[in-house]
Amino acid sequence: MIKPGMLRFLLALIVAVGHAVPGWVFLGYFAVICFFILSGYWISSLFHRQYTQEQHPLFVFYTSRLWRLVPTLLLFTIAALVMQALFDRSFMLQVQQLSGFAQTRFWLSHVFVFGLALLKFRLLGPAWSLDIELQFYGVFPLLYLCVSRFGKRGLLSLALLSALAYLFIRCLPVLQFSFIKPTFLYYSPFFLAGMLLYWWPVVCSRYIVLVCNLALLVITALLYAQVLPRSSALINEIMAVLMIPLISNCVTRKSDAKDAWLGNISYVLYLAHWLWIIPYRQWVTANTGAQVLLFCAYLLLTGITSYVAYRYFDAKVNRARKRWMARQAALVSGE
Repeated sequence: MIKPGMLRFLLALIVAVGHAVPGWVFLGYFAVICFFILSGYWISSLFHRQYTQEQHPLFVFYTSRLWRLVPTLLLFTIAALVMQALFDRSFMLQVQQLSGFAQTRFWLSHVFVFGLALLKFRLLGPAWSLDIELQFYGVFPLLYLCVSRFGKRGLLSLALLSALAYLFIRCLPVLQFSFIKPTFLYYSPFFLAGMLLYWWPVVCSRYIVLVCNLALLVITALLYAQVLPRSSALINEIMAVLMIPLISNCVTRKSDAKDAWLGNISYVLYLAHWLWIIPYRQWVTANTGAQVLLFCAYLLLTGITSYVAYRYFDAKVNRARKRWMARQAALVSGE
């Protein structure tokens, strides 16, 4: 059975490859939804086992999570701005043509993250999901309070309500393209599914995992055969739901040092690949006969960038965060 860090790494790789060859790998959105499910699980675990033990739980929770995500995101946002300016002048022209208010909102969203999912285009394509992630952090204490006061059944009730809201939005296409879809409200069933996996831990049988995996393979085959529309968000979301049994078993497995490293670098990979997507798309358009070579170069550059950024920036930022967390824990223990 696959370990948690490897799963996160493979999901990030699916996103990176999918952006480069969308005609062959078109499951990037599916991978992001799986990340949302995993986030629901891991944030529940961290908050319950770690943050609630702090003297000021909410302060430590929000400081720690922002510290984990935002510095690396801002680093790659700035790098993406440079790459856009160098390789895609049409993108920068789009930004310049925005109205004064829209242009202000565009830059403020990139600085403060909130609002990125509402933008029609952004410097760092995958960053929209981090906006949704931070929205989840914003409401998570309320969700945790629901579990504390009403138990698991309270969380289950919320999950069912969010699923009904999701179906309602799905049944009314006009809502899918309104301000609702690019918000936590639309994606809440997936986060809540992850939370349920933590509070109601279930080890699925091999038979259930096998059946779900076979269903995933059949759907993927139908997508390749173009029997099903490749661009369908709904199909990607259904596939992510079919991943829940595998995810449920995966998160219970203990990570070793190598698996933890893969899990940590997956976040950097998820962001870093976009830097090279920008010139890659220009190069492929200009050199249609060298697509395989350019794709290999793209993967190599993405790998090198991810490793360097992780080793010399992201890992150091994360170690500083953990030292701060240790000091907060020491305050509680009176050391």
